[in-house]
Amino acid sequence: MDSRISSASVAQQPIAMRAPSTVASNTAPVELKIPKAEIKVDTETLKKNLEVAINHINEMMRDGGRNLSFAIDPSRKGQPVIIVRKEDTGEVIRQIPNPEVLKVAHSIDALKGLLMNKQI
Repeated sequence: MDSRISSASVAQQPIAMRAPSTVASNTAPVELKIPKAEIKVDTETLKKNLEVAINHINEMMRDGGRNLSFAIDPSRKGQPVIIVRKEDTGEVIRQIPNPEVLKVAHSIDALKGLLMNKQI
């Protein structure tokens, strides 16, 4: 059996089954109203949860005999920065987020005015 469609078989189809060939040109553009999502963030609760988590991690490190301590960097006011240190020497082992990531984020904040001139 031949599965190809010939032009004769398409011509024999009823008009209702054919795809519309033209679109009315006098229709007005439709504007959709999309509601904005309201995202509510409780920063105080998030800070408290982070502090509880850091205290829990520090307890686990002490109980496990690890020589590490986690702390929130008090010099950073805008966003929390976690510092991981050796307890005996005070040497910073890691910073979360990295200093490079913080630099990029700061650069993006500086460019916001250049990229967007209108607030929605």
